Amino acid sequence: VHVTQPRADGNYVNNQSNDVERGDIPRSMSPPYQTIELQTITPAKSQGTDDTFMDSPVLSPASSTDSRPTSPKKSATPKRSRRKLIRFSSVNEVRTFTPSPEEFQDHPKNVFKSLHNTRGSRLRHFLTVRILPFTYGAISSITTIYFFLELMVRYTLNKEIIGVYLAAAYLTRVVFTSISRVAPKSCILLGSLLTLLGFLMVALSQRPSYIPVKIKFQDDGLTWFIAGSILACAYETNSGMEMIVRDQCLDNVKAIGIQLKNHYLMTKIARVLAFAGLGFLYQYYNVEGVALLGAGLAVLQIMFLCIFFILDIFRIHYDPNNAFGEDFIDLKPHCKPNCSIRAVRGKRRMFKSAMSKLNRTLSKYYPSDLPQSALRRVIPLCVFGRTLSSVCIWGSSALLIFDDYTQNFIVIGLIFAGAAACDFIVSFVLLTNRLETKLKKLCPAPRDLFLGMFGITLSSTLVAVPIYPVFLAGFMIYCVCNGLLRIVLTELQGSSENPNERVAYQINRRLWTAGSLYVIPILYNLHPRIPFVLGLWFAVASSTLLTIYMCCYQSGEPLDDVNLRKNKRAVTAAKNRPSRRPERNLDYAEQVMLGRLMKGKDV
Repeated sequence: VHVTQPRADGNYVNNQSNDVERGDIPRSMSPPYQTIELQTITPAKSQGTDDTFMDSPVLSPASSTDSRPTSPKKSATPKRSRRKLIRFSSVNEVRTFTPSPEEFQDHPKNVFKSLHNTRGSRLRHFLTVRILPFTYGAISSITTIYFFLELMVRYTLNKEIIGVYLAAAYLTRVVFTSISRVAPKSCILLGSLLTLLGFLMVALSQRPSYIPVKIKFQDDGLTWFIAGSILACAYETNSGMEMIVRDQCLDNVKAIGIQLKNHYLMTKIARVLAFAGLGFLYQYYNVEGVALLGAGLAVLQIMFLCIFFILDIFRIHYDPNNAFGEDFIDLKPHCKPNCSIRAVRGKRRMFKSAMSKLNRTLSKYYPSDLPQSALRRVIPLCVFGRTLSSVCIWGSSALLIFDDYTQNFIVIGLIFAGAAACDFIVSFVLLTNRLETKLKKLCPAPRDLFLGMFGITLSSTLVAVPIYPVFLAGFMIYCVCNGLLRIVLTELQGSSENPNERVAYQINRRLWTAGSLYVIPILYNLHPRIPFVLGLWFAVASSTLLTIYMCCYQSGEPLDDVNLRKNKRAVTAAKNRPSRRPERNLDYAEQVMLGRLMKGKDV
């Protein structure tokens, strides 16, 4: 064994032993060293190898003059074996890996340039992000108001039957929004076909002469109208469309978030234009013109879906590193339609695994300012109040404007277009990075949540006031607060450890929603303001329970300002870790849209 010791002439001699070759000698020792050879220690002697190493001149400067002490002193620290103390350079070899720069493409333009570099990919992107959400938003506006107005104004039906119709139409939407996440492509196509059939049945109920076979309606086409309007609610496949958008962007979560944002805003734009145009159609062409417009939109949606399916079948998956070369085209499996339940279940498991991984990423790098234990109760409570108050107010406003304020259908369409425009403006502002940052400074969490809940409570009160200007102001304020609360709740659900709502909460909320739709015509028949009072009650109850829960929240310690600041510091530390990975550089809008993708649409 060789060790080093200062030499008198001041020259430096390299050591040849492996254990000191790496420069393990401290810099604090005198710079000149010389090599000396210690006496070989045999196992028969009382002095062990551990003592030899610990009493060496390197580790014990006091013994630099003596080559070997006669009586070693016992060290206070426990002795360790020679294997753990002496480290060989062959074992501790440092190996570095330089990743490819393509793995750090976090700018969306660079990502899209590599993903959509062919005409087919650009056309698929245009269909999934622009065309399909536009047709979905326009069709959803048709069934929202005008079919209910037709039943209440033209047909003298029992109010209980109208309530059953509204509940059945809502349950149809619930079924299709649930199954569209299991098999998105098949369910979107099936929903579009049923929607087309429903609109055609509504149009034929108004004009039986269009039917090739002579049919004489005994009830003035009421049965066909009700059945067709219920089938038209099969359009609710927006969750499946979002899954298709995800499939086009592969595994780049930043690109997925940006495209889902464009998809969401395009739906809002379509609702504004549809409400503005449908008022004129219903005024001059009655429900027949509205149904024919819906049928035309459904035909366009089916046609664009077929084009997308053909392009998607012959799609060549993106190979960024060119790992397979030209043989990658031959390795692509042949795509063909099948009805395999096993394949659907496998794809469903893969999707749930991907969503679980995405949820872990968001909850780790973008945690909420509220504790996770509080989110389990806050989110279902706020979703419950927002959904039920929205159902009561949107379901009764058109009929109240027509009956109580004696406005025509053109004005009704323009009012609802203005309400949809307010919703679009709020969504656009909150999903814009610069504006959202300024708003977060003015109203940080959980103040934005309280602002949304108290806003819908105040606006529900104004809507119930029997004064026309006050009603309009309350209706617009309600749409603004409702859009704000929707985005805030979506962001909280995405950052929560469990983004999916519990099954018991979903069943409870949807049963309450179906019951509210059933009683709206009955309550309106008693007094036109009672449905708005019901919506106000839901908003007040939810806001009150939210306030009580947040003030009395216990997680071992009260949720005071100290705990909120402590949690905020932990959140800030998690967000400020530098990285160039796409999932570590998500904007607020991308976080919200990814949370919406994980939980699906609230119906």
